[in-house]
Amino acid sequence: MKISKNMINKEPKKVEVNSEALEKLMKTVEDQSKTIATYKTDIDMLKTIADKSRLAWYEEGKKVVGPSIYKLSTFDGKVIVGWRTIKDVVEKDPLTGKRLEDQQYEIILEDDTVQKIQGYNKFAEVQYGAQIKAQEIEKVVKGDKVTLKLKAENGREYLLDSTFVN
Repeated sequence: MKISKNMINKEPKKVEVNSEALEKLMKTVEDQSKTIATYKTDIDMLKTIADKSRLAWYEEGKKVVGPSIYKLSTFDGKVIVGWRTIKDVVEKDPLTGKRLEDQQYEIILEDDTVQKIQGYNKFAEVQYGAQIKAQEIEKVVKGDKVTLKLKAENGREYLLDSTFVN
């Protein structure tokens, strides 16, 4: 019960109550107090004998999950919104036995410019190098395709396929 300033300075009111009704009310309060104490004891006992892993699983499921944070790859200060493999040839040199790779990639930036990248190591460096954080605004799932609407720390919003988000 919340106590207001008006209640502090006033004298208590006297009310006439049927003694049987008062006794019945007091008995109900007493019974409820005993029931609550029993429930608390039962809960403590169940938690003590419970399988800890299942209890942890239950409590984990009750947690409120905040919005997901993603990382968007950048190149020259621009967000990468897509990429594709142009050429991927891997051969074995018959004379030396060395593995020869000819791999070329294109990255598509937020301003629709396309940059060509030569070699997987350079592509991986671009893909996982400089990144900015983005918060999920919306997730759209259509069959196997997941599209994310994200708001990046630069203030811009992006609609990206989940493939292009780390």
